[in-house]
Amino acid sequence: MNNGQNTLFIAGSIIAAGIVIALGIALAGSGSGGAISPDGGGTANFDILPVTESDHIQGDTDAQVVMVEYSDVGCVHCQNLHGVLNRVIDDYQANEFAWVFRHFPIRAPREAHATECVANLAGEDAFWSYTNLLMEQAQRKTPDGDIERLADAAEGLGVNREAFISCQEDGVYEDTVEEHMQDAQQAGARGTPFNVFVVRDGISEEQISGVSSIINANAVVSEDQSMLVIPGGLPYDMLKAVIDVLRGN
Repeated sequence: MNNGQNTLFIAGSIIAAGIVIALGIALAGSGSGGAISPDGGGTANFDILPVTESDHIQGDTDAQVVMVEYSDVGCVHCQNLHGVLNRVIDDYQANEFAWVFRHFPIRAPREAHATECVANLAGEDAFWSYTNLLMEQAQRKTPDGDIERLADAAEGLGVNREAFISCQEDGVYEDTVEEHMQDAQQAGARGTPFNVFVVRDGISEEQISGVSSIINANAVVSEDQSMLVIPGGLPYDMLKAVIDVLRGN
């Protein structure tokens, strides 16, 4: 891609991010805490794309509880939750709990796209390592989408620099990132992180009550009671307690 095309891509990313931010402000007044809460909880008519092997997933697609996180490298709450999830995932077997990472890049669209380039060029392990690295870097410096910095990080993980820059400049995975964003918005997301817990055996009224007690708020559940939404960052002990309730423990 030439410089003019690259400028257009960057501009398009900024415009897209601006639209998402505007939606977040209009609907919730904030873009940093998730936020779906019709009538303070209860049942809501929402759905998300099915979890498949094409997702970025740690654990089994058919685990008892699958947490689908719509995240943004530039979000402080996402950075914190990312660290929590890296701890929690090691506490369960692959068929007990799984973590799916999807994009909702209000603040860092270029970083989101970069992770997809790395996944394509170097595989899933590299995707997770790269995402971890970007989250850590973002805690020290606000993401700016700089392609050389992103390429340095990718190259440090063994990714071919020229191939990465070509992928990033060409916007190969813009549609993938956009699909994740639309999926989150259609499910009611107004900010990040936005977390949907998919429970294989469904969610009982007792479990709904238990989760609501843990989070000190009324949980939002899908009409078929297969999914439950908890937007925002969750501390380690709270997330563990929610998972255990949803697993029936």
